[in-house]
Amino acid sequence: MAQAKMSKIGLVAPTAVKERLLHALQIWEVLQLSNLREKIAATDLALGLATASSSLGEVEARQADVGFALAFLRRFEVVNESLIDSFMGLKAVVTPEQLVETVEKFAAETTVNQCKLYEKRLGEIQNERSRFVAERALLANWVLLDIAPQSMSGASLVGSAIGTVSPNDLAAFERRLDKETGGLYHLEKIAVDNRLVNVVIVYFGGEAPAVLRESIFNQVTLPLADMSPRVADIGLQSSLAELASEERQILQSCTKLLEHKVQLQTLFDHYGHIIQREQAIALGTDTAHTFVVEGWIETARLGELEAELAKSFSQVVMLKSEVSAQDVPPVKLQNSNLVRPFEFVTNVYGNPMHSEVDPTPLLAPFFALFFALSLGDAGYGLILVAGSWWLMRKYKPELAGRKFFHLFALVGLLSVVSGLAMNGFFGNLIDLMPFPALIALKNNFVLVDPMTAPMTIMILSLALGVVHVFLGIAVKGYMTFTGGDRAGALMDQGSWLFLILALVLQILATVLPTLSHLAPALGNVSILGAVLVVLAQGRAAKGIFSKLGTGLYALYGGVGYFSDVLSYTRILALGLSSAVIAVVINTIAGMVVAIPVVGWPLAAVIFVAGHLFNVVLSTLGCFIHSARLQFVEFFTKFFEGGGQSFKPLRLASKFIVIK
Repeated sequence: MAQAKMSKIGLVAPTAVKERLLHALQIWEVLQLSNLREKIAATDLALGLATASSSLGEVEARQADVGFALAFLRRFEVVNESLIDSFMGLKAVVTPEQLVETVEKFAAETTVNQCKLYEKRLGEIQNERSRFVAERALLANWVLLDIAPQSMSGASLVGSAIGTVSPNDLAAFERRLDKETGGLYHLEKIAVDNRLVNVVIVYFGGEAPAVLRESIFNQVTLPLADMSPRVADIGLQSSLAELASEERQILQSCTKLLEHKVQLQTLFDHYGHIIQREQAIALGTDTAHTFVVEGWIETARLGELEAELAKSFSQVVMLKSEVSAQDVPPVKLQNSNLVRPFEFVTNVYGNPMHSEVDPTPLLAPFFALFFALSLGDAGYGLILVAGSWWLMRKYKPELAGRKFFHLFALVGLLSVVSGLAMNGFFGNLIDLMPFPALIALKNNFVLVDPMTAPMTIMILSLALGVVHVFLGIAVKGYMTFTGGDRAGALMDQGSWLFLILALVLQILATVLPTLSHLAPALGNVSILGAVLVVLAQGRAAKGIFSKLGTGLYALYGGVGYFSDVLSYTRILALGLSSAVIAVVINTIAGMVVAIPVVGWPLAAVIFVAGHLFNVVLSTLGCFIHSARLQFVEFFTKFFEGGGQSFKPLRLASKFIVIK
């Protein structure tokens, strides 16, 4: 239950080596910086500080430009990676020499400017295409008009109009038009459909008839009115073809720019490293000649840092500071190789405070056992082990990923053991095989079958729940005791532990004939435990009745412990559901075998797909519910959390790995 011990130190360096020192700290990954500038800003010491000078804004702008280019080019990338590759977030491997060459020689500004020009032009092409398509849609029903609309206007004694009329209104419209023009007009139907009639009207006189200004007639203004609609449509088609050709050329150019993807990613992360250093500078303080930073380091790595400084920065002075009561050290969990993977589960809930115990060693055996009992299938456990091993070998993940896959490898191994003990190997697959010797060998490992003896698994689940809850209360008592409140630990947690232990022993004496003679005495011990709880929990209240009422209410609240224990029956439920689904899959596969020709192939598909589905579903359920039993039933007894993870200054990268 250990956390790495932290020390607070300061580094005083000549201003000339500031950048080089911070870069070295990024590589060493030993020091988490504190905001020293803010800490002393209100003190007299601030009068001697130089104003922080930073090129942070400029570097952020450069990184933003490179990020824009990467995001833009990603639109033209053909992604060949699998779903697993995408989930793993693979990074490009870059050597230090390639990094230097990219920073010094790659013309990123040219590539970024090209991307900006291409993005602008592609946007313009899209807008122009939309306009041309809309204009063609307007011209679609007018292509039979073989003169330019513009040529029909301008005569002093002749007017014209282009528009649409509803087929139902056409007769009335013509009557009005005939009346208002005295019959001196010509109406030409250009296109007719069920909704509209496209018409061209030429009339005598300078003033337009009133009917042309009413809602019965919808006047249309055609684009490219200086040419006929047919010629205009041909021109628009030609323009669209030119746009498509230009767009293809730009897309080809963008695809060619993808050759610089890794260089852009390298430069993006390089700028990110500079930004991290600039942010670190802002946390430190400057005088006319020195630069000072303060931060946290693992005490065990102090010697390593001193050696590195002596080797590369002999002019840098390291000062060790006293840790005050106001200081809140960062948290780094420190566990054995066997327990470390279970830190993944702890971190899902949150880090412990620096004053709390690390619950991971306590969590590890229970989480693994709950998961294995819930899965209860040796075949599924082998899949977890093999899958975790393969993914670790193939992708070589970073620390968090390694914890994740090691965790599933460990619980998979334990699931193999529990599966053999619970008669589960891809459900009842072995029992269906025509190999008596194999079945007999399998039966030698079986201790209990949840399908035929569910009560045994339920009793085991409840027993584990009692132990788990008991341990949670005991850990709280330990923390209270070591925190200095020894009387509180004995009365608050001690009284509950005494009562729970007495009740468990009384239940055992009731159900086990060999202990039945102890039942009366243990009943009295349980009553004594209840009295101790009432007295201990009510001791802070004033007045005898208040003490009694508070104590009785606390005793009544102890029902929550028993409801907590009942939650552990979910282990039985999960184990049964996994086993039942596996048996159903085997049964269906066995039924289709009898189908001529396709029976065996179809059975194989059902078997493989069904069990893969079940192992994924069961694994997800086992993880969630095993974690829930830790977070809700166990951690709530003693664990607050809220600690801040130890995050040393480092070369954090989004796209590349420098090797």
